[in-house]
Amino acid sequence: METYPDLSNPQRRNGDGYAILSFVLGLGAISTSICGIGAVFGVLGLLLGFSGLQSRYRGLGIVGLILSLSGLLFSLGMIAIIVVVQATTEREMPPHPNGTKAPFVDQ
Repeated sequence: METYPDLSNPQRRNGDGYAILSFVLGLGAISTSICGIGAVFGVLGLLLGFSGLQSRYRGLGIVGLILSLSGLLFSLGMIAIIVVVQATTEREMPPHPNGTKAPFVDQ
């Protein structure tokens, strides 16, 4: 007679999916950090990476944490650079096509 597994007491998952998802979000954080969106992926990857450290894919969770953190930091750096450049750039009105100044500028 065949024996079947005991389905009345299912095994708990130990965060295997969290470790894998942390790795994927870390890759997304690195690849989108140049435009600042990587900060969102970085935060999510960090949260899931800490949850995935108790899984059998612990190494993947650690790599996900490292990628997510570096993507988050690079994103925040890019956002800071954009804000500083925008704040320090002088804004000039382009010249009028006929060479005169704009009518609302004091002459």
